Amino acid sequence: MDDGWARERREFIRNHHPDRGGDGTEFIAGLARYERMGPPERARSHDDRRVRVVVVPRRSLWSRLMHAWHDCRHPHRPRVH
Repeated sequence: MDDGWARERREFIRNHHPDRGGDGTEFIAGLARYERMGPPERARSHDDRRVRVVVVPRRSLWSRLMHAWHDCRHPHRPRVH
């Protein structure tokens, strides 16, 4: 890949990722812009991957507490065959 394009894309991801306080919709739109812009053709010829964004919603506090309580009351036993 072209170093400038890849560096710019990584910097965008680093600065706008939702896990680091960025806005999710802006992040997805920015990744789509980079995919449309694409790397220079010489790099794209051997590697035509698509960007896939997976957004995992955070569980509520109530849900996390219930799972923690359940895990304390019913510890997972290792399976031995």
